[in-house]
Amino acid sequence: MASNYRLLLSQLPPELRIEIYSYLSTKDTTCTPTARFLPFQLKYYECKHTSITITPVHHGSNSLLALQPYRFLEAHEYHAWLKANAVQLNIKVVFKGKVGTFVHDNWVKKVESHLQKLIKQHPWLGKVADYHIQIHWDASDGVLKGRKKKPTGQIPRDMAKALTMLMDEKVKKKQGCVKVRLLLAHRIAVEHVFFGTRFGLGVFLAVPAMDEGAKEFTMEAWKTRHLDVSKDGDKIAHPASAVEKGGKALAVVDASRREFDIGASHLFMKKTIKKGETIESIWGDVQFEGGVGPDRVLVELMDDCHGK
Repeated sequence: MASNYRLLLSQLPPELRIEIYSYLSTKDTTCTPTARFLPFQLKYYECKHTSITITPVHHGSNSLLALQPYRFLEAHEYHAWLKANAVQLNIKVVFKGKVGTFVHDNWVKKVESHLQKLIKQHPWLGKVADYHIQIHWDASDGVLKGRKKKPTGQIPRDMAKALTMLMDEKVKKKQGCVKVRLLLAHRIAVEHVFFGTRFGLGVFLAVPAMDEGAKEFTMEAWKTRHLDVSKDGDKIAHPASAVEKGGKALAVVDASRREFDIGASHLFMKKTIKKGETIESIWGDVQFEGGVGPDRVLVELMDDCHGK
C-alpha cells in the first residue's frame, strides 16, 4: 500500500510528478544511455547466418531509480513510468553467413520464436516505441544476390521489419519511431565495385519504408572504415573523409561492457520518412581523405542509392 512508502514529493499531484519524470528522461547528448535498473540488460541470439543482440536502454535518472530498495514511492513510480514511456530498444544484427543460402522465412520463424519468449517474460517491451536497429553486413560469400535473384538490399530491409514485431500495433501507429542503420563492410563495398554488381541500396532505402504502420522511420546507409597493414604487421584504421562526428555511441551497456557503435564509418545516405513520405534526405561526401578527388567506391554506392 502507498502508506508503507516513503515520500520525496509529498505535496505534488501525480500529474506534476509525471512532468518531472519526463524531464529527467529527456535525451541529452552529454548523457550516455544505460541499461541500469531495467529488468534485463542484454539478450544475445545466434540464428543461422546472423547474430542478434537486443539491449534496452534509457536516459533517465539512475539516482532516483537507485532509491527503490529504500521504499520511496517516487522511485517505484518512476521505474514503472520509465519502462512504459522512455525506453529505447537497441538491436544489433551481424550478417556473417551466405547470401546465396539465406532463407528469409526460416530466419523470421527463428527470430519470432525468440522474440515471443522474450515478450512473454517482459510484457513491457510491447510499449517500447523507440527502436534503433543496426545491421552490420559482412556476408562470407561476398556480393552474391539473394535467392530468386532478389537484390541483396531487400534482405536487411525485411530483417528490420521482422525485428519490430515486439512493438504493440497501437503504440507503433501513434508513437513508433524506428531508425534502421545498414553498415556495409568495406570489403563488400569494394567487391561490388570490382565485380560491377549492385547491393541494392536503392531497394533498402525505398519509400515508403518497410512498414507503414510506424509513425516515423529513419533509414541510413553506411560503409565501415577499412584497415591497412603496416610494415610491422599492425592493422591501421583509415576513416573515410566524411565521418559523422558524434555518431559513435548509441549505447554502452554497463554490465556487458559491449558498445553499440559505428566507429569511424562513413555515412553516404540518410532518409527520414513520415507517413510514407520523405521529409529529410542527407547525402554524404564522396571525396578521398584530404579532398584529392572522388572515391570511386563511394561514388558507386551513391549511384546504387539512386537505383542506377
